[in-house]
Amino acid sequence: MKKILLFATLGFVLIQCESENFQDKYGDVVPDCDTTAVSFSTDIEPIMAEYCVSCHNTASPFGGLDLSIYSGVKSAADNGDLADRITRSSTDALKMPPGENLGDCNINTIIAWVDQGALEN
Repeated sequence: MKKILLFATLGFVLIQCESENFQDKYGDVVPDCDTTAVSFSTDIEPIMAEYCVSCHNTASPFGGLDLSIYSGVKSAADNGDLADRITRSSTDALKMPPGENLGDCNINTIIAWVDQGALEN
């Protein structure tokens, strides 16, 4: 009886470990984060409005960067600054947004948009 209980407990623990480790099993894919066809107006513009525009806007373009308009976001995407700044370590002073967590899905969405040509759609 002790062996059966031991095997049952071990099996339960192994199942729990497997189900709790999504990233090891599937990689950097974020569940419920569809990045197959990213749109600037639907996906990117709301992220910029929530996390970036308070510092990077037409009236106050911190660092000379206006992320409130497509051309500013496109420029940062094309020169690599956008992807670079959002993927830096949280301890890096150049990490954007400062003091906030953009979240894996938002980061993956921005990277996918850049990879898909950073279209104004």
